Order: sequence, then C-alpha cells, then structure tokens
Amino acid sequence: MAFAPRNEKLLVTLTCEHEHVQGIYLWQVDRQKFIAMQTLYHPTGLAFGTQVSFSNVDSNVILVTGNNTYKYYINKDNTGLSY
Repeated sequence: MAFAPRNEKLLVTLTCEHEHVQGIYLWQVDRQKFIAMQTLYHPTGLAFGTQVSFSNVDSNVILVTGNNTYKYYINKDNTGLSY
C-alpha cells in the first residue's frame, strides 16, 4: 500500500484475490471512498506483483512491480485505471 506523495488523500493497495489474480484498489482517504479497481491476471503463475506505488511526479500514475511484473496504470478522473 502507498500514499500519493503530492496528494496524501489518495491511497493505493495491492491485494491477492487468489493464486493467479491480484487487485489494485485506489481509495480517497479523506472521504473514505473507493475510487477505482483494476485486476491483474497472472495465468502462468510466474509473474506476481509485490509492490505498488505512485509516481513521484504525477499522483495519477501507479506502478506495480514484482517477480516478472512491471505494470503502469493511469488514474483517469477517478473513474478507473487504464494502462
């Protein structure tokens, strides 16, 4: 989980849904509101995200890194994450 460096009101979390599926959840902490969700599929089981973070320059950019994983997402007007 990580807070946005330039906007402490945004929080992103990385979860493990089941063996080959993970979820990225974006929250607006000051309103206790869920904003967006993106599902990560790892069909071979060789890739797995271990860390989620915001860009230091733009709090709308989210990175997921880990074992054979480097995913880049953009928060589009708090309506969803796209890559």
